[in-house]
Amino acid sequence: MANRRAPDRRVGGFVLIEAVLAVTILAVTTAGVFVGWSVTVRHNLDSHLNAQAAQLARAEIERAKLNGANGLPFGAYSASSGTAAWSGAYDATANAGTGGWVANLPVYYDASGTRVASAANASLVLMDTLTDSGVLATQGSGYALQPTSQRGIVVTVTLTSDGSTVLAMGTTLVQGGL
Repeated sequence: MANRRAPDRRVGGFVLIEAVLAVTILAVTTAGVFVGWSVTVRHNLDSHLNAQAAQLARAEIERAKLNGANGLPFGAYSASSGTAAWSGAYDATANAGTGGWVANLPVYYDASGTRVASAANASLVLMDTLTDSGVLATQGSGYALQPTSQRGIVVTVTLTSDGSTVLAMGTTLVQGGL
Protein backbone atom coordinates (compact mmCIF):
# COMPACT_ATOMS: atom_id res chain seq x y z
CA MET A 1 0.00 0.00 0.00
CA ALA A 2 1.78 2.82 -1.25
CA ASN A 3 0.93 6.44 -0.68
CA ARG A 4 -2.58 6.35 0.75
CA ARG A 5 -3.59 9.67 2.15
CA ALA A 6 -6.28 10.49 4.58
CA PRO A 7 -9.16 12.54 3.12
CA ASP A 8 -8.72 16.31 3.46
CA ARG A 9 -11.64 17.69 5.44
CA ARG A 10 -10.92 21.29 4.48
CA VAL A 11 -12.17 20.75 0.91
CA GLY A 12 -15.70 19.91 2.09
CA GLY A 13 -15.84 23.13 4.12
CA PHE A 14 -14.90 25.21 1.09
CA VAL A 15 -17.65 23.60 -0.98
CA LEU A 16 -20.26 24.50 1.63
CA ILE A 17 -19.03 28.13 1.86
CA GLU A 18 -19.03 28.41 -1.94
CA ALA A 19 -22.59 27.06 -2.11
CA VAL A 20 -23.83 29.54 0.52
CA LEU A 21 -22.07 32.39 -1.28
CA ALA A 22 -23.56 31.35 -4.64
CA VAL A 23 -27.08 31.17 -3.18
CA THR A 24 -26.62 34.61 -1.57
CA ILE A 25 -25.44 36.13 -4.87
CA LEU A 26 -28.37 34.50 -6.67
CA ALA A 27 -30.86 35.84 -4.09
CA VAL A 28 -29.47 39.40 -4.27
CA THR A 29 -29.47 39.31 -8.07
CA THR A 30 -33.03 37.95 -8.21
CA ALA A 31 -34.24 40.61 -5.77
CA GLY A 32 -32.58 43.30 -7.89
CA VAL A 33 -34.26 41.98 -11.04
CA PHE A 34 -37.68 42.04 -9.36
CA VAL A 35 -37.15 45.58 -8.03
CA GLY A 36 -36.12 46.73 -11.50
CA TRP A 37 -39.09 44.96 -13.04
CA SER A 38 -41.57 46.56 -10.62
CA VAL A 39 -40.11 50.03 -11.26
CA THR A 40 -40.40 49.44 -15.01
CA VAL A 41 -44.03 48.33 -14.69
CA ARG A 42 -44.85 51.40 -12.56
CA HIS A 43 -43.24 53.73 -15.10
CA ASN A 44 -45.13 51.98 -17.88
CA LEU A 45 -48.45 52.51 -16.09
CA ASP A 46 -47.61 56.16 -15.38
CA SER A 47 -46.68 56.71 -19.02
CA HIS A 48 -49.94 55.12 -20.11
CA LEU A 49 -51.99 57.38 -17.82
CA ASN A 50 -50.03 60.44 -19.01
CA ALA A 51 -50.74 59.52 -22.62
CA GLN A 52 -54.46 59.02 -21.88
CA ALA A 53 -54.60 62.36 -20.04
CA ALA A 54 -52.98 64.13 -23.00
CA GLN A 55 -55.44 62.57 -25.45
CA LEU A 56 -58.43 63.51 -23.29
CA ALA A 57 -57.21 67.09 -22.84
CA ARG A 58 -56.47 67.50 -26.56
CA ALA A 59 -59.94 66.20 -27.43
CA GLU A 60 -61.54 68.68 -25.01
CA ILE A 61 -59.50 71.57 -26.44
CA GLU A 62 -60.51 70.57 -29.99
CA ARG A 63 -64.17 70.40 -28.90
CA ALA A 64 -63.89 73.95 -27.54
CA LYS A 65 -62.32 75.11 -30.81
CA LEU A 66 -65.13 73.50 -32.80
CA ASN A 67 -67.71 75.27 -30.65
CA GLY A 68 -65.87 78.53 -31.16
CA ALA A 69 -65.67 81.51 -28.83
CA ASN A 70 -69.42 82.12 -29.01
CA GLY A 71 -70.36 78.47 -28.46
CA LEU A 72 -68.78 78.11 -25.04
CA PRO A 73 -70.65 78.75 -21.80
CA PHE A 74 -70.56 82.10 -20.03
CA GLY A 75 -69.26 82.31 -16.47
CA ALA A 76 -69.69 84.51 -13.45
CA TYR A 77 -68.65 88.10 -14.19
CA SER A 78 -66.47 90.07 -11.78
CA ALA A 79 -66.89 93.83 -12.23
CA SER A 80 -63.76 94.56 -10.21
CA SER A 81 -61.46 92.61 -12.55
CA GLY A 82 -63.55 92.89 -15.73
CA THR A 83 -63.23 89.13 -16.26
CA ALA A 84 -65.49 86.14 -15.97
CA ALA A 85 -64.83 82.52 -15.01
CA TRP A 86 -66.63 79.24 -15.57
CA SER A 87 -65.73 75.71 -14.45
CA GLY A 88 -67.20 72.41 -15.60
CA ALA A 89 -66.89 70.00 -18.52
CA TYR A 90 -68.55 68.83 -21.68
CA ASP A 91 -71.17 66.10 -21.31
CA ALA A 92 -72.59 64.70 -24.53
CA THR A 93 -75.65 63.45 -22.64
CA ALA A 94 -76.51 66.90 -21.24
CA ASN A 95 -79.67 68.63 -22.40
CA ALA A 96 -79.52 70.76 -25.52
CA GLY A 97 -80.04 73.98 -23.54
CA THR A 98 -76.46 73.87 -22.25
CA GLY A 99 -74.87 72.85 -25.54
CA GLY A 100 -73.38 69.92 -23.66
CA TRP A 101 -71.31 72.12 -21.33
CA VAL A 102 -72.29 71.57 -17.71
CA ALA A 103 -71.05 73.79 -14.88
CA ASN A 104 -69.21 72.22 -11.95
CA LEU A 105 -69.26 68.81 -13.62
CA PRO A 106 -66.16 66.64 -13.36
CA VAL A 107 -65.96 63.94 -16.04
CA TYR A 108 -64.48 60.57 -15.07
CA TYR A 109 -62.41 58.19 -17.22
CA ASP A 110 -60.86 54.79 -16.62
CA ALA A 111 -57.19 54.04 -17.37
CA SER A 112 -57.99 53.22 -21.00
CA GLY A 113 -59.65 56.61 -21.59
CA THR A 114 -63.22 55.30 -21.56
CA ARG A 115 -65.75 57.52 -19.84
CA VAL A 116 -67.25 56.08 -16.66
CA ALA A 117 -70.22 57.27 -14.62
CA SER A 118 -68.50 57.95 -11.31
CA ALA A 119 -65.20 58.21 -9.50
CA ALA A 120 -65.63 54.68 -8.16
CA ASN A 121 -64.28 53.05 -11.35
CA ALA A 122 -62.23 55.98 -12.59
CA SER A 123 -58.50 56.60 -12.85
CA LEU A 124 -58.66 60.12 -14.29
CA VAL A 125 -60.93 63.12 -13.81
CA LEU A 126 -61.24 65.98 -16.30
CA MET A 127 -62.34 69.56 -15.56
CA ASP A 128 -62.40 72.69 -17.74
CA THR A 129 -61.87 76.26 -16.61
CA LEU A 130 -62.90 79.10 -18.91
CA THR A 131 -61.66 82.63 -18.28
CA ASP A 132 -63.10 85.50 -20.30
CA SER A 133 -61.27 88.81 -20.51
CA GLY A 134 -61.87 92.00 -22.46
CA VAL A 135 -65.64 91.57 -22.09
CA LEU A 136 -68.36 94.21 -22.00
CA ALA A 137 -70.40 94.43 -18.80
CA THR A 138 -74.16 94.37 -19.31
CA GLN A 139 -77.00 95.23 -16.96
CA GLY A 140 -77.08 93.14 -13.83
CA SER A 141 -74.19 90.73 -13.40
CA GLY A 142 -73.88 89.60 -17.02
CA TYR A 143 -71.45 90.37 -19.79
CA ALA A 144 -71.11 90.19 -23.53
CA LEU A 145 -68.20 89.31 -25.76
CA GLN A 146 -66.59 92.02 -27.86
CA PRO A 147 -64.50 91.50 -31.01
CA THR A 148 -61.38 91.88 -28.84
CA SER A 149 -62.54 89.52 -26.06
CA GLN A 150 -60.38 86.50 -25.28
CA ARG A 151 -61.71 83.21 -23.98
CA GLY A 152 -59.04 81.10 -22.33
CA ILE A 153 -59.75 77.42 -21.68
CA VAL A 154 -57.60 75.24 -19.47
CA VAL A 155 -58.31 71.51 -19.29
CA THR A 156 -56.98 69.86 -16.14
CA VAL A 157 -56.71 66.09 -15.81
CA THR A 158 -56.09 64.71 -12.32
CA LEU A 159 -55.71 61.28 -10.75
CA THR A 160 -58.73 60.09 -8.79
CA SER A 161 -56.47 58.16 -6.43
CA ASP A 162 -54.73 61.18 -4.89
CA GLY A 163 -56.04 64.26 -6.72
CA SER A 164 -52.64 65.10 -8.17
CA THR A 165 -52.57 66.89 -11.51
CA VAL A 166 -51.42 64.70 -14.38
CA LEU A 167 -51.73 67.37 -17.06
CA ALA A 168 -53.04 70.88 -17.62
CA MET A 169 -53.43 72.08 -21.21
CA GLY A 170 -54.93 75.28 -22.49
CA THR A 171 -55.56 77.62 -25.39
CA THR A 172 -57.13 81.00 -26.04
CA LEU A 173 -60.07 81.53 -28.39
CA VAL A 174 -61.16 84.81 -29.94
CA GLN A 175 -64.22 85.67 -31.97
CA GLY A 176 -63.68 84.95 -35.63
CA GLY A 177 -60.73 82.64 -34.99
CA LEU A 178 -57.08 83.67 -35.06
